[in-house]
Amino acid sequence: MSQIKLIGSPLPSMPWQEKPAGCTAPVWRYSGNPIIGRNPLPNVARIFNSAVMPYEDGYIGVFRAE
Repeated sequence: MSQIKLIGSPLPSMPWQEKPAGCTAPVWRYSGNPIIGRNPLPNVARIFNSAVMPYEDGYIGVFRAE
C-alpha cells in the first residue's frame, strides 16, 4: 500500500484488502462480494451496495433499494 496516496482525513480503522495478484485496475472488488444478498428484505425487489462511510467509531453502509 506504500504506492497508494489517499487524499482526505486519515481513517486508521479502515478495513483494507490488498489488490489481487495480476489485477491492473486502479479499483478492485472485495473478494467477499456481495456482502448483502439480492433480496434481503420483504417488499424490496433489489438492494445495491452504494457506499460506505465513516460513522462514529466504525462504518455504515448507505444503500439504494428498489
